[in-house]
Amino acid sequence: MGKVLSIISRPVRDFNIENRVHKAISVDKLKPAPKHDATLKEIERIKSEYPEAEKKLHEKNEALDTRLKDVYVKSYDPDPIIYDTHGKKSKILPVDRSQVEDFEYGYKEPEIVPKGKVTLRQVLKFISDHAEDPKKNDINTISKTYNLSAKTTENILKYFRMYQVYIPEVKKTQATFAFPKGIRNNLLGSKPIEKKPES
Repeated sequence: MGKVLSIISRPVRDFNIENRVHKAISVDKLKPAPKHDATLKEIERIKSEYPEAEKKLHEKNEALDTRLKDVYVKSYDPDPIIYDTHGKKSKILPVDRSQVEDFEYGYKEPEIVPKGKVTLRQVLKFISDHAEDPKKNDINTISKTYNLSAKTTENILKYFRMYQVYIPEVKKTQATFAFPKGIRNNLLGSKPIEKKPES
């Protein structure tokens, strides 16, 4: 039903449309939207209290005009976009193609360490120093050296340790079969197994 009404009303709506458009465009000053009553009252109050305010709005402020002329903006064009043969944006290749070296502890260590904080390198150092000589490198000495609280230093030394590699002794024993003695001799023969000399 709505489509039928729009088809019927279209010729009436579009009648003399070009002349109406030209008439609307040729108007020099558009009619402003009506103001609310409260806004009109506020404008009247300002005009009565500050009669010179409206005059100042329409006058040219020379001081502001000279300041505006002193402002000079420099603009630079961005770098041109380079396209390859297929019409796609080509990326600028890096100049330095050397491999980036990995950091010792897997991350870049900070150059400036705030007070009350330590790096992983410093922690490992004072843990190993404490493990070597606990009397010389006690909690108070370490906390003064690295600006840590005694409680934090005590917790670090209590709950963290350096890795120690433990290699167990290799015991070489001769393999034995779990068969009864008669079957074992029949399988292996009557000759006893000779032990190989250890090198």
